[in-house]
Amino acid sequence: MGLSASQARMLQLTARRSDIEYQMQQIASARLDLTNQMTEISENYNNALNDRILYYQESGINSSKNKVQLTHMHLIQQGYEVRDTTTGEVVKPILNVNLTDIDLSNSILQSVLGNATSQTALYILGENDEQMSFTQENLTNAGYGVRITEAGTAAGKTEIKDEDLESGIREGLYTLTDLETGEDINYKTASDIHEDTRIVAQLETIGGKFYFINDTTKVQVMFGATDDEGKSKAEGYDEADNILYLNWDKMQKTNLIDADNLDTGLREGRYEIVIPTGDDKYQEYDWTTSTFILDELDTSNDGAAVATYDVESAEAQAKDKTLELKLKNLENEHKAVETEIESVQKVITKNIEGSFKIFV
Repeated sequence: MGLSASQARMLQLTARRSDIEYQMQQIASARLDLTNQMTEISENYNNALNDRILYYQESGINSSKNKVQLTHMHLIQQGYEVRDTTTGEVVKPILNVNLTDIDLSNSILQSVLGNATSQTALYILGENDEQMSFTQENLTNAGYGVRITEAGTAAGKTEIKDEDLESGIREGLYTLTDLETGEDINYKTASDIHEDTRIVAQLETIGGKFYFINDTTKVQVMFGATDDEGKSKAEGYDEADNILYLNWDKMQKTNLIDADNLDTGLREGRYEIVIPTGDDKYQEYDWTTSTFILDELDTSNDGAAVATYDVESAEAQAKDKTLELKLKNLENEHKAVETEIESVQKVITKNIEGSFKIFV
């Protein structure tokens, strides 16, 4: 082999060696990523198996059948409140009550409800005729979007907020859209959006009971109440007992902390449970020592966690095995190229030595 040919071959082999080494580096990086991915899969699996949930259990009831996930309303019914630690404010529930079947002629009711009886509100009719509050989330679930109109832009609207969503829709500052077609929709003609006469009243709690209160009068509110025979009482006002009976399922509920958010918020310190002590003062309550709050492992998703772990770990291991085989092939090829480089190098050396002997 001539000197020039040997040098050309050397350049080819050197380039090939560099290419192989680059591929080996890429595979090593990919295997490292898989290792990190496997670590994440294992962590998710362990977290799922160790996931905990706060349950509500009535005092004196030990059967697990009577345990349900802790909710904001459970706490209120027990005479407690929930305070947002970031704002320092107690989170109060607000209910939109349908007045269609309630006689509001009683003077005491008029006293505590005031002018709110003349208000109207929009609501979304959900599954099983459930009346959903008029929020962007509920609208999205029902297939509607919301956009700012030209009038809204002219009025300085730059974002859509739930608190002025209804008034903005009525005033033409916002409009509903069909999420599938993108076309605008008149809320008055939408089949699952309704308008009804309602009151918007903030419930106060005293000793775990609900009241509508003004400066001088209070009316107790009960939900799903039954008579002595266990039959549901009709909605309406009981003058003798000064109780307003309402159907909880027919109400729009706003400003309530959902159960999952309450659970994580209590654990992370974003929320705290407090006991009203009067005059808008509260005492912090240690829920970890509660007799009706149970902190237990959530086993409801363990089966799904195991299945997910098995699938994801098997996929990661299969990818790693494939990369390992590719790496071994490249290592063998790298050794072969190294051997050939050494051979060509010897040929070049001999050619150079032979050429210099001419001048000896």
